[in-house]
Amino acid sequence: MAFLFPDIIDDFTSPVDIDPADTIHLMWFPAAPITVTAINLYAVTSPNSAGGTYLFSITGAGNNLISAATFDIESLVNVTLTPMTLTLTVADLDLAAGATVDFSFASNNADLTGAGLYAQICFRTRVT
Repeated sequence: MAFLFPDIIDDFTSPVDIDPADTIHLMWFPAAPITVTAINLYAVTSPNSAGGTYLFSITGAGNNLISAATFDIESLVNVTLTPMTLTLTVADLDLAAGATVDFSFASNNADLTGAGLYAQICFRTRVT
């Protein structure tokens, strides 16, 4: 693969609503072909649910981009950028322009609390 600017990594970072007993989908569509280099989560106050779970997943063009099917968002440490382990299927990290990237945040309990949740995907733009 060839990179347009091989030493420049860009990112898409977005705040995420913490919505108890609901699933939030944050969608992003890269404007050019990219290679995903990192996926991170950050919370000012780590989400917590005494009676349920709060799980993160992310797909690109329908393929899982992290090594596990889900990540337990309640394990985040306050004010700490937390990197996800990327999939070992390297080809899945190459996304075409306009591919759908779906960040999913799923809560199964109404007692979910937390504040200041952010999701980030870092990438390099590729020349095709």
